Amino acid sequence: MDKLGLGTIGTSWITDRFIDAALETDLYQLDCVYSRSKEKGKEFSSKYGDIQVETDLEAFMAKESLDVIYIASPNSLHYEQAIMALKAKKHVMVEKPASTNVDEWDEMLRVAEENDVFVLEAAKHMYIPNLKNVANEIEKLEGVVGATFPYVRYSSRYDNVLAGEEPNIFSLKFAGGALMDLGVYPIYTAVALFGEPEEAVYYPRKIRTGVDGIGTVILRYEAFDVTILVGKIATSSYEVEIYGSKETLIIDHVSHLETARKVDHQTLEEQEVHLEKQRENSMFYEAEALAKMIETKDDLKTKERYKELSNLARIVSGLLNQLLTQAGILFD
Repeated sequence: MDKLGLGTIGTSWITDRFIDAALETDLYQLDCVYSRSKEKGKEFSSKYGDIQVETDLEAFMAKESLDVIYIASPNSLHYEQAIMALKAKKHVMVEKPASTNVDEWDEMLRVAEENDVFVLEAAKHMYIPNLKNVANEIEKLEGVVGATFPYVRYSSRYDNVLAGEEPNIFSLKFAGGALMDLGVYPIYTAVALFGEPEEAVYYPRKIRTGVDGIGTVILRYEAFDVTILVGKIATSSYEVEIYGSKETLIIDHVSHLETARKVDHQTLEEQEVHLEKQRENSMFYEAEALAKMIETKDDLKTKERYKELSNLARIVSGLLNQLLTQAGILFD
């Protein structure tokens, strides 16, 4: 298989991480970086060699050398840029959240199918091997009675908010806030492990800019609830806990899934759970998955996997939209 030509949108640390992961797979070559600023684009791309920088989005999308475009722009721009890329017959990996509502995601899927390309949401933990291993451990719990999924991490950008500014990640204009930025991870994990919940509610605390700074989500299933703690204006050191009838499964982090242990309810004895050692850059797995899907795009297993990932993203998008609308958080 020839290496896939990779183009990127966005010049933040997350784009660096994806490029490093893609190059680590040895299945991609970085061909072009899009940035509104030539100077910023050059500064960003220089670490990868003499990489072309494009400041015209349409010209960037039209480049024949590009097979895959990775989109890591502000949330509110994902849909428009993804549609442009798909219409240009490029495969797309778009950072989570890929869309601000289900209709946008459905349209991305439609345009992708129309142009015989893939569009995937970059929910990295949906591709790591340990997701399946954790699912197997949950089956051994002899019945789940509850779970707590925390993702509360203070953002340095909140300092700007306190100083009277409005950075993108805390702006309604750019579809920001704690649930969209961090809450998407535990919601994805819950849906992947337990399926679509019967009910979902969100109790957010809004900050000055109108977005949610911190909050609690409750996903109600038939026999148990998943409580999700999410926030960007504080930091929590809590681990993931899944409560079985006799034991509690404790996992290091909702999106890392690197270490785990079980605690007996009665004796409080702890037992280490074996999980696979993962690559340091966990975005490796999503980059590898997309490349392999492109290589085997006509295989039945590939089509089934793509449908599975697409449906999972659709459920998560619907939940995010439902929770935010319910909480009165409406993006521009």
